[in-house]
Amino acid sequence: MTQWLSNFPVYLAYVIFPFVMIVDRAFFSVSVGRNWVDLLFLLWGGAAFLHILSKGHVYKVFSIKKEAFRVLVLFFFIIVFLKYYFQVMLSDNEIYAIPAMMEFKPVFYFILASVGAMAFSPVNQRTVVKSGMVLAFLVFISVCLESYEAGRLVRAHGSGEMNYDAFLLLIAFIISIFSKNIKFTSLCQTIIFVGLLFSMSRTVLLILLICILFISHFSLYKKLLLSTGAVLVIIVSFIVRDLPIDQLESMDRYWMWKSSLEYLLNDFGVMLWGAAPGTSLDIYIPPNLEWLWSSQAEGWGLEGVFPFHLHSMWLRMFATWGGIFVIIFLSAILFYYKKTANNIEKSLLISICVGATSMGIFYLSNVSIVLLLVFMSIGYERISHAKIK
Repeated sequence: MTQWLSNFPVYLAYVIFPFVMIVDRAFFSVSVGRNWVDLLFLLWGGAAFLHILSKGHVYKVFSIKKEAFRVLVLFFFIIVFLKYYFQVMLSDNEIYAIPAMMEFKPVFYFILASVGAMAFSPVNQRTVVKSGMVLAFLVFISVCLESYEAGRLVRAHGSGEMNYDAFLLLIAFIISIFSKNIKFTSLCQTIIFVGLLFSMSRTVLLILLICILFISHFSLYKKLLLSTGAVLVIIVSFIVRDLPIDQLESMDRYWMWKSSLEYLLNDFGVMLWGAAPGTSLDIYIPPNLEWLWSSQAEGWGLEGVFPFHLHSMWLRMFATWGGIFVIIFLSAILFYYKKTANNIEKSLLISICVGATSMGIFYLSNVSIVLLLVFMSIGYERISHAKIK
């Protein structure tokens, strides 16, 4: 039972969530949304907390020294206090509770994943890869169903936003090709790779190219074969969505970055420290994004533009936490990358840095919690090997 609970976030993110959303979209007219997924993650975290209280035992998933961990925790609470109390209290603008809580999500998911890993044991990497194979099949089914309905090849929605399904597939693929403790078959790797191609996620396929060309130990022939497939699908994704390849203005992410950078460059204080959590951003709304941003705000009963509109982890961090925090966070990633010899960790760190340019990454429960649990499973392996030596 404990082992099943340790892997539950993987089952939920890779299998249950996309399956329910694909079936709901194909056969039912009422959307079930995604709030139920967050609720299940919350219940899982609650069960983990109660398990720790009852058993009094935790798995060690952090290889960092206690003194350094305490300093990091203290630093974090100081930042949160300054942002959510001091800065909010001094702000003259109206504070909206929901957007303020949204910017706290990465921290909440980190706490949730940490409690779950310490309570039930770290996630099984074999389970991640096997679940990735199932998700690849679900992505293929989603493409077939939506393409059949449209009468032509389309980019499917998957669990709602295909980019995040693709990122989950990328995590599984990285584990399958770089794991030293578990050997995965070429068939397994191929199934997940094909799922990545059917996702037509340009950002994730770009990350895949980087990992294949610069980190993997594949033969030159295999690197060229996989890279060619990824590049061709990136081109196809533009054609399928009727987007001119040579016109950046046709992409919504371009306008999000352009508007955000103009906003940050015109407000030095926000660039350094970020805006008060929950305040509307004084940002230009391009015509290309007007409908998207207004509909997202109306969905929460809000008016204005908030960090969650920006669809990029880096932009959201800049807007809420400021450039100083972003530099510290990037420095920590770089330090981690240089220190580790584990290619799974290296590839995932690259995935975070590149993927965060157009995706929320740590702001989505189904991606954030799984990603954190994989890092913790590697940390647990490192601690266990150190004890044996």
